[in-house]
Amino acid sequence: MRFIGTQDAAPVRLFRRDAARWRGAVHEVLEVEGSIGRLRHGLEHETLPNLQAFLTKLNRYTSLEAEMRVARNERPRRRDAWLQPPVEVFRRLIWKQGIWDGPQGWLFCGLSGLSAWVLCDKHRRLWRSRYASRLVAPPITHESALEQGTLFDDAEAADTVSTEVVGAIC
Repeated sequence: MRFIGTQDAAPVRLFRRDAARWRGAVHEVLEVEGSIGRLRHGLEHETLPNLQAFLTKLNRYTSLEAEMRVARNERPRRRDAWLQPPVEVFRRLIWKQGIWDGPQGWLFCGLSGLSAWVLCDKHRRLWRSRYASRLVAPPITHESALEQGTLFDDAEAADTVSTEVVGAIC
């Protein structure tokens, strides 16, 4: 595919294992001792031979990325699940001109949108599972409110405080 936004990528494909190592879980970076050369001719490199391989990789990478986002304390936004997938499809299909790659490019653009949606969904679910106890307040009973000082015993004290609060707001 020539247009979908990956054509300018020049990843290192051939290297000596004893002179390099990968750093990072999702967006890996190759740290190399020495210089990096370039091949004179193109190299056919089929990383995803079929749809099953793509979906397996999508599942692994979206899980890792969701974990990283939660670890960075990034809160999921509801709008991302609705906006990110069509934005990703538009970016690859129209902006990067993936439409010229034909049916294979169209499929890749659509799967990129699916990937964005899966990531948003995993991020939201993981965030909820980790922080659900913090988001849900315990039920307040009359006794617990009295103990915390958030409930007044007499109506006169409550009226005085509410009048002061309303006055401060207005």
